[in-house]
Amino acid sequence: MRETIHLQRLSLLLGSMTVATNVSRFEGVMMAYPHPILGVSEAFKAHTHEMKLNLGVGAHQRKELQPYVLKVVQKAENLMLERGKNKVYLSIEGLVAFNKVTAEFFWEQTTQLYRN
Repeated sequence: MRETIHLQRLSLLLGSMTVATNVSRFEGVMMAYPHPILGVSEAFKAHTHEMKLNLGVGAHQRKELQPYVLKVVQKAENLMLERGKNKVYLSIEGLVAFNKVTAEFFWEQTTQLYRN
């Protein structure tokens, strides 16, 4: 009972302090320097060239909302098609042969750690 009364008083005191002082806890923290990667979007917004292309987003679109495919991507796609490759993604399991050799490698590394 006594602890409850103390907690209630403390809660009232802290509550009134919070209301009375409207100061940010981060007021004294210095702002970090802008990250170069995040600055790409800011630089894009600030640039005035009419042919600019926002490379800070995943899907590029023209003003007409049609996809814009970079020439290098078109070239890579043509090379894949010439070689008989397709653009199908692997299943969630990934490439089975790669998974096998990766697991064997890490298993070997782990067992060596325990041996030493």
